[in-house]
Amino acid sequence: MSILLEAQKALEANNFTCIVFANREEAKTWILQQIPPGSTIGTGGSMTIEKDLNLHSDLDQIGTFLSPYRAGLSAEAAQEIRKQSFWVDYYLTSSNAITLEGELVNTDGSGNRIASIALQFGPARVFVVVGRNKIVADRAAAFERIRTIAAPLNVKRLRRQTGCDQTGFCIDCKSPDRICANTLITCWQKDRNRITVVLIDEDLGF
Repeated sequence: MSILLEAQKALEANNFTCIVFANREEAKTWILQQIPPGSTIGTGGSMTIEKDLNLHSDLDQIGTFLSPYRAGLSAEAAQEIRKQSFWVDYYLTSSNAITLEGELVNTDGSGNRIASIALQFGPARVFVVVGRNKIVADRAAAFERIRTIAAPLNVKRLRRQTGCDQTGFCIDCKSPDRICANTLITCWQKDRNRITVVLIDEDLGF
């Protein structure tokens, strides 16, 4: 738990709200309690949210859950949902890495997730849900984690052909399937109440 408390202290020094939970069940219960019935809810692509905490079905029951990842959606429909998610009441996602300097580090393909995190006039509240395995020392370690863990595993999950699906590490490919196009470092939060980082003392997601 000590590394989570160290990360919490650093995040709070950078004006983030940060809450630490011992396990995913406690975190899930708390998150669902924060979202009033009838809310609009968006999400970024996150195995932590979708699989580890299994939140999608619960979010469907609470309010209007805008997920571009539902089976059967056309590419055009999914893209429209991503646009609508910029204006929701609550946005749930994870982070590729969190540094012990109190920063969120994320790399996206289309940029909808990092835009939703960054836009002060975007989603009213953002929950960034992160397991202990994503806590790293600094930016250099965060970039290394993205290049050797997050990107290759997500490429395999999405069945893309980028090179890192074979090598296991980023090769700065020029493939049309490339998922590493935009990187965001969130080092300060202007509105302390907007972004809440939920740290969980378990290994979760990629």
